[in-house]
Amino acid sequence: MKRAYAIGGSIAVVILIIGGMWWYRETRVPIALPIAPEDNIASWNFKGAYTGNPELTAKAGAEIAWLKSLRGEGTYTDYELYVSIAGAYQLLGEGGKEYEYLNRAIAKDVGNSTGLAWNNMGALFERLGALHTAREAYSRAAAIQSQVLQYHLAYLSFLVDYFPEDKTAIDAALAAAQKEFGNLPDFENIRAQSPS
Repeated sequence: MKRAYAIGGSIAVVILIIGGMWWYRETRVPIALPIAPEDNIASWNFKGAYTGNPELTAKAGAEIAWLKSLRGEGTYTDYELYVSIAGAYQLLGEGGKEYEYLNRAIAKDVGNSTGLAWNNMGALFERLGALHTAREAYSRAAAIQSQVLQYHLAYLSFLVDYFPEDKTAIDAALAAAQKEFGNLPDFENIRAQSPS
């Protein structure tokens, strides 16, 4: 009888350890892009498109719950789901949650094959006024998925708007875009085409 209790107790301990490891893995958020030391975020919340509208807020909450329920089903990758969840939090104006899910998305993009989450992270930090962090995110989006003109344009526009004195960075970003796409219109035309 004592042996049965010992075996049962050992099994319970193993189950608790495995459960704890799973919980830790699921709740730990890897930080792909730490906040730059030059930046200070006064508040992670902002006026999102759905802020103040109870109907739209409920709709976003339901969408987040639905997207979370799709994890592991195989219909969408976790990367796609996390980027979509981050987008819903952006509509709600919840920058902290948006940051969390963009970090989760980037962690799932093992081969660094898409710049979408990085570009969205740049837009988030630009909105929060963390301009050095935003600059790094936009730069990574353009570098990771260099064949997407939109990421180059977003980065160039950002540099011109917030770091116009850094001609070296602007010239390098423009050269990277031109290397990928050939001769582009002059820089003012590029800036005017930017999706920002």
